[in-house]
Amino acid sequence: MALYSLDHSHLAMHEPGVKGKAAAHLIYTIHSGTTVAVLEERTGITTYARSAIKEYCARRESMAGKNGRIVEKLIVALPLEATRAQQIALMQALADHITKGEAPYVAALHAAGSAENNPHAHIDAFDQSRALPPGKTGRPSKIIGLSRKGALEQLRADWSTIHNRMMAEWGYGCRFQG
Repeated sequence: MALYSLDHSHLAMHEPGVKGKAAAHLIYTIHSGTTVAVLEERTGITTYARSAIKEYCARRESMAGKNGRIVEKLIVALPLEATRAQQIALMQALADHITKGEAPYVAALHAAGSAENNPHAHIDAFDQSRALPPGKTGRPSKIIGLSRKGALEQLRADWSTIHNRMMAEWGYGCRFQG
């Protein structure tokens, strides 16, 4: 078994009419009629009320600056044969990998209604700069860094490795080589 589907887009402040789009997207991700599970890490959103989501995204927009990215949006296919708990584990493993356990994210599993036979995860990751070590000067690096050359291709390869390793561990008959 191999599953490599990973779609990426982003919202950046330099795009016309971008204000409010991150919030609208996040509200859809969380409140879609096909959503069956939501994971949130390091955002500080304590409720999934639309007003809390809008407030969080407005803060991210103001932090991004005129050319900054607000959110990295990913959609990944998940295996239909995996259990719900396994699908959530795959979604979380990829989100943790993308954010390196540091950047905030919201991930939602869509697997009900019209998505019942097409389970997939929406991962909305909010990049931020790493703090510079004491005594260092210069521009801090981004944690996620998907704007770097070759980063998306590397992420797709990483996703296939994560997916195939976990499916092999769960006994789905695939051989993991990596």
